[in-house]
Amino acid sequence: RLDKSVDIDRLRGAWQQAIELFDILRTSFHFLSGRGVWIQAVHSTAVLHWTEASYDADVNLVEALNPYLQVTDEREIFREPPVFLNLLRGQTPEVPDRLVVVLHHALYDGLSIATLLHTIQQLYDGVKMPAPHRYHDLLPHLFWQEKNGTEYWVNRLRNLRNAPMPKNSATSASTTVYHVSRPVELPEEVVRRACREAEVTAQCLGQTAFAKLLAVVTRSSDVVFGRVV
Repeated sequence: RLDKSVDIDRLRGAWQQAIELFDILRTSFHFLSGRGVWIQAVHSTAVLHWTEASYDADVNLVEALNPYLQVTDEREIFREPPVFLNLLRGQTPEVPDRLVVVLHHALYDGLSIATLLHTIQQLYDGVKMPAPHRYHDLLPHLFWQEKNGTEYWVNRLRNLRNAPMPKNSATSASTTVYHVSRPVELPEEVVRRACREAEVTAQCLGQTAFAKLLAVVTRSSDVVFGRVV
């Protein structure tokens, strides 16, 4: 949601600069059927996909956004960098404009989006941003970690002990599923705001709660677990 004071032309220019600055925003993905592999191509030309349209504030916002969120055929979406900016203008002066950014998760994760938006704000304010590290420059470091990572983690976790969950004597020996719940009386928007401020997802909160539960049950503050919550 954009404040009325936002200069749209300057905002569009900031996004153009960001696309020129970040290789990943100029990256497309292509499948080589002959070799059976995907490749990444970094485009030298920074193309800004920007559309503008009006929207009715009385219409459910999700419904208004649907045309902009629809993804085309998977075989087509990666032919060019999948980043799209859609400016929705309010039809009356009191209705704020909204800038909808649609990009594929192959380009950015949640934490990186916060960094990207910070960069946009800096560019909008006229701050010159340093060139970021290029992905291909980091590849040797990634390959080194891939080669040496196993030995590192084996040593790091050498004294890790298995701590099975204690069984309830009242349950059947065949019981393998436990259901524990504790209602939290917090409005959804409060949780969402807390996640935004901490730059984490709700899943991170769930994993933290699960880790604290395991710490209590195993009587250890050092908990390693592999679960998607």
